[in-house]
Amino acid sequence: MNRQAVLSLARLYVPEAPISVITDVNAYIILNEGAQQFVRYTLCLPTEIDFTCTADDKDYVLSDTVPKYLAIQREGLWWYNTVNSKWIQLHGTSPAYMWKNFPTWLNDSSGSPMRYWIDGDILWVHPAPDTTKATGFKLFYFAKSVDVDADGEFFFSGSTTQIPWLSPYEETILQYYKWKVNQIIGYNQKAEEAKAMFYAVAEKAKSELLARPDLINRMRTKGAGNMSHFRSAYGGYGGGRR
Repeated sequence: MNRQAVLSLARLYVPEAPISVITDVNAYIILNEGAQQFVRYTLCLPTEIDFTCTADDKDYVLSDTVPKYLAIQREGLWWYNTVNSKWIQLHGTSPAYMWKNFPTWLNDSSGSPMRYWIDGDILWVHPAPDTTKATGFKLFYFAKSVDVDADGEFFFSGSTTQIPWLSPYEETILQYYKWKVNQIIGYNQKAEEAKAMFYAVAEKAKSELLARPDLINRMRTKGAGNMSHFRSAYGGYGGGRR
């Protein structure tokens, strides 16, 4: 459903809140936030991005470098080694680990990056790269929803292109709308019921979106030992090294 269709249903779902109570502008704010909350809860937009590694640069601002970043996948960060022309997976770690095991990391010489960690909006690498390369890093991450701002656009993608595997969940946004609008107009019981429904549907959607029948069949054929491969393919278990 595009923006107009979702708004039309929103008006039907909460007839007590016509345009004189909730303007179209405010309705779209609520609906966009509903899409954002659904995507945050389900992590349903796995993707990846290549970005520039800069010589002697230890830190990269995620909101600038990866503007749609929401959360990292288990595959994490990779660095392109130009010497052997291969992508090298970096070890994911934490600030505490770095301060304990590499107390001089801030002053260490540049070289081939080996590890990374995320601290707030900053992605750190150690050591800093010693060369600049336009596609030097590849980050596997979950993207946030893109807000709609024009008629004909679809929720989640924020464009006139609908995301096929998320189309069955577009109506879930309306449960969020019912929750917030009923809260605003003082229908607290209806608001709580809609809130519970929103999270129940989101939880079901999360399980459905994580299901990969093709990999499940492979597991049945080759045995449970392929579990790490099954999960890491969608950002689950596996690949979590320090």
